[in-house]
Amino acid sequence: MDISDYGVSPHADPIVRDLVEYDLLQHAVELVAYGMTVVPPEKLGVDNGFVERLRGALLRTCEKRSGVKITDHTTDEPDQQDMGARTWYLLHEDEAFAEAATNPRMLALVRWLGGLLGGIAPAIKTAIAYPVASKFRTGMTLAMFGLVVFSLVVMATLNSNFTQAFLSDDAAGGFDVAVDVNPNNRIPDLREALRSAGYEPDASIGGAGRLVSSFPQVRRSDDPDGDDGYETYHLAGMDGEFLDLQRFPLEHRAAGYESDEAVWEALRSDPTAAVVDATR
Repeated sequence: MDISDYGVSPHADPIVRDLVEYDLLQHAVELVAYGMTVVPPEKLGVDNGFVERLRGALLRTCEKRSGVKITDHTTDEPDQQDMGARTWYLLHEDEAFAEAATNPRMLALVRWLGGLLGGIAPAIKTAIAYPVASKFRTGMTLAMFGLVVFSLVVMATLNSNFTQAFLSDDAAGGFDVAVDVNPNNRIPDLREALRSAGYEPDASIGGAGRLVSSFPQVRRSDDPDGDDGYETYHLAGMDGEFLDLQRFPLEHRAAGYESDEAVWEALRSDPTAAVVDATR
């Protein structure tokens, strides 16, 4: 008694019986193990006449769609890029394609693969059939999907760039919190102000540097008689604790300064030294 006769799997039993009847069990195993199999013509129940008709239909369709004429299929080597994109949807080109697609032995192997997919087989059939039947709608859907993916990638890239520019360790310069105050109502001592508000700054703050900003009108000194007008410039002064805490990297250094630390030390001790932003 054959195991398929027990009726354990009503979906698989008829497929297995067909594979046994057509002597295709070995090919079914090869499909699972290697993802491919080669079925000889005699097992497919076709004669040499059908093979010739199918080959002729393939060659005619190739020439019709790609303009590539293959005179000898055993020796010609056409460019695959010219042919690959034009080798789909062959059923309507020739009856030989329909006969090959509906060959019961081939269908047995296809049903075997569908059985391995289990419950998602109907969804796969619909997913294949619908795009073929509605080509314009499928193209528009893919275009919109591609546009959405493109937008998401651009937004993610911009967010990453802004994060690196403004929230990275280099951009923070060694500080975690920036406190802005009204220039007309300055806070002389931040630690004392926090203590007055009921907080203990020494327990949670490692340091508090002071940076004072001003916005004078400046112009180039090398051309005092030129036509260039005055421009607003951000001028900042800092205390010693700010210099101790800061970790800002410098893009360029003047001759004589071997490191960023040497520049900051000169800024601490030399009242004529200044750090100028790269836009000047």
